[in-house]
Amino acid sequence: MRTINLVILILSFGSGCAYRSNPVPGPGALAFYWTFGSSAQNCAASGVVQLDVSVDGAAGTTVNCVGPNRVEGIQVNDFQPGPHSFDVRGYRANDQNIVYEGGGQVNAVGDQLVQIPVNLDQLLGDLTVNLAFQIGSSDPVGYDCTNARITQVSYELDNSSNTPVSSTLQTGSIACGSFTLTDLAVGNYSFRSLVGLAQGTDGAHHTYNQACGVPVVHGGDQVVTLTLPQSNGLACR
Repeated sequence: MRTINLVILILSFGSGCAYRSNPVPGPGALAFYWTFGSSAQNCAASGVVQLDVSVDGAAGTTVNCVGPNRVEGIQVNDFQPGPHSFDVRGYRANDQNIVYEGGGQVNAVGDQLVQIPVNLDQLLGDLTVNLAFQIGSSDPVGYDCTNARITQVSYELDNSSNTPVSSTLQTGSIACGSFTLTDLAVGNYSFRSLVGLAQGTDGAHHTYNQACGVPVVHGGDQVVTLTLPQSNGLACR
């Protein structure tokens, strides 16, 4: 009996030592740090004010873009060791549309903090269009609205599938000057028509300048200047 008891004691003690020398790792923490767009802008430059951070498809945690101590990121805790998927979405002030988004996978490590830099791709942006007008057929210089005596502008904008996405056909022409298309999806577009209208002596507005099929590559939050030549009298198809 003594021998048996001794063996049992030794086995029990050995088992206890093994458990203490190789503890099961506890939950780990994930720290996300964000930048925005191809130029890796910060919160102020991108205009992002809030973000939703979701891990493993759970309901997102909404946080301010700039957190405590001016840190542009967030730490989330209690993740078991192993792979986890994440999705981060950025919003601007007074806008419910997702402007930036990024995601991927990360491996949590037990009892450790894993830092994850996330650069969010821009999904939407504002496209501002400045217009210039050619007065003479051989004049290469673009004049502004006042010098070209253009008072109204109309346009039709198509996406890469030739589907209209913005137009003045329903709302009527707008005052001549720059105009901005807000929350426009990043991608390739074409102005099916850009028309400069001037008021004639009869009081009506007539087409003086016109451009058809003008391509625009919209990378998000950009300004383009387009020059409209004199109209040849033919309407854009």
